[in-house]
Amino acid sequence: ASEAICRLQSPGGAGWWPQHLANTAWSMAVLAYSSSEPLLDAIAASAIARCAEFQARELSSTAWSFASLQVFHDPLFEAISSAALLRMADFEPQAIANTLWSLAALEINDVQLISALSAAARRSLDAESS
Repeated sequence: ASEAICRLQSPGGAGWWPQHLANTAWSMAVLAYSSSEPLLDAIAASAIARCAEFQARELSSTAWSFASLQVFHDPLFEAISSAALLRMADFEPQAIANTLWSLAALEINDVQLISALSAAARRSLDAESS
C-alpha cells in the first residue's frame, strides 16, 4: 500500500487513471477497509486534481465509496459536485442513485447538486415511461 500511496502522491497521481482511483476506493469500501487513511487521503488528493477527467460513473462510484466508509472529505466532495454538475447529462440511473445516496449518507446538503440529480432522475423516469 505504501508504494501505491507514493505513486498517488506524485504530480497528478502519475499512472493512476480516474477509473483506477474510483475502483480502488470502491474496493476499499466493499471490503469495509477504512483503516488505511493515508491511502484514502492519497486517492482523494489525486481525484481532486483529476476530477475534470472523471466520467459520471467514476464520480458516483468515488462518492459512494467514501460515503460507504463514512469518510467525509470536504474538498473531494466539492470537486465531485463541480464535475458532476458539468456532466449531469451523462448520469445514468445508477450514478444518480449512488450520488444521491452518498450525499444522504454523509448528510451533505449540496442543494445545487441535489436539484440537478433530482431533475436528471425525473427526466430519466419520464423517458422510461414514454
